Amino acid sequence: MDGFLRIALSPQFDSAESRRYLDEELRYPALYISIAYVIIIFSIQAFMSTRKPFQLTTVLNLWNTWLAVFSVIGSAITTVALFTEIRNHGLVALSPQFDSAESRRYLDEELRYPALYISIAYVIIIFSIQAFMSTRKPFQLTTVLNLWNTWLAVFSVIGSAITTVALFTEIRNHGLVASYTIYGDFFEGLSGYLAFLFCVSKIAELGDTIILVLRKKPLIFLHWYHHVLTLNYGVSSMSEKTPYNSWITWLNFSVHAIMYSYYLLRSMHIRVPAVIARSITLTQILQFIITLMILVHIAFLKANGMHVDGTTRIYILCLVMEISYVILFGNFFYQSYVRGGGKKFNAEKMALKKTN
Repeated sequence: MDGFLRIALSPQFDSAESRRYLDEELRYPALYISIAYVIIIFSIQAFMSTRKPFQLTTVLNLWNTWLAVFSVIGSAITTVALFTEIRNHGLVALSPQFDSAESRRYLDEELRYPALYISIAYVIIIFSIQAFMSTRKPFQLTTVLNLWNTWLAVFSVIGSAITTVALFTEIRNHGLVASYTIYGDFFEGLSGYLAFLFCVSKIAELGDTIILVLRKKPLIFLHWYHHVLTLNYGVSSMSEKTPYNSWITWLNFSVHAIMYSYYLLRSMHIRVPAVIARSITLTQILQFIITLMILVHIAFLKANGMHVDGTTRIYILCLVMEISYVILFGNFFYQSYVRGGGKKFNAEKMALKKTN
């Protein structure tokens, strides 16, 4: 307690002393307090099970007042501090400069194999959950789904906005062909940071499937296949200076900005025209076709002796990935919106009519 009072009441805040206090004097007490807390709350719950509840109106008012005042003051001060930090040093990882070389080293040395292990665990987990849920009622997970779609929509919109500016600046300064043949400025600074986060976020996006199987929605091959392949391609390719990833990153961010915004509206039970879902699938297919056109042009340029950054191994992986995506998403579109008069499309329209 003396250490806390010395830090809290000191005229000048000593950050080094505060870190020492947290590490040496509060680390283990925090654990003991947590254990005691769990024991106490369940003991009180058992004790109160046969008794009338206390009203505690005054105590509750005072409690909420001090927490509200403390939080408002904390929010005001840290808001000024955070945006001053961003203004003075930049947004990127809250550090003065994004280190693209370090990000590539991290992806190559620290995430390449873990991404593969995570993918294997992901496949095992989703099918285990699906088997576990086969005899149980689905979870609704409405709040979880809303929050999930919100963060992905916001992240994708921000990513799309920043990478749009970066990509078209690259095209304006160096030309269209250079934007996918030379590993350039797109991968530095803020857009480089977003490209790095784009790769890492593919691990988080695996949560899509966890929510899907817990809600007992259909799990098709396309769904988990594209999650696994995109994650491992992103980690491998970003670490090897792949120039056309500028287009892949921008296209994916932009499509996801639309897609997750649509999912958010649907999860919030806001009516959206059925044609939007069909348009989103078409947009997904279009992004793969654009990438394939870029890859074909790169093959033509290399055949004519032009140097293109990146490795042949990643080029082949990307080519196989994009071809498989066009086939699988094309088949999904055909089965959902063309075959049998577009059964899924008509079902969505009927569902909308019933809610009107």
